[in-house]
Amino acid sequence: MKVVDLITQLSELDPETLVVMSSDSEGNSFKELSGVDTGMVFVPDDCGGEVMIPTSLDKGVDPEDVYTWDDGIPCCVLWP
Repeated sequence: MKVVDLITQLSELDPETLVVMSSDSEGNSFKELSGVDTGMVFVPDDCGGEVMIPTSLDKGVDPEDVYTWDDGIPCCVLWP
């Protein structure tokens, strides 16, 4: 889902509506949304994927741990 799709769906709701997240696609448990992180990249893999914060070498990071915007898909993360 893209942000534009989420905004479209949420814009139809009362702005005071509580946002609750499901733990999985089967609805086995639920928690209130507690936060949103932006400026991340999603790196897909066979198990789903990982979310990384883009870094650079000038921050003293090991070159093997550096992720750039080219390594994945820009994303935001919603936290329960």
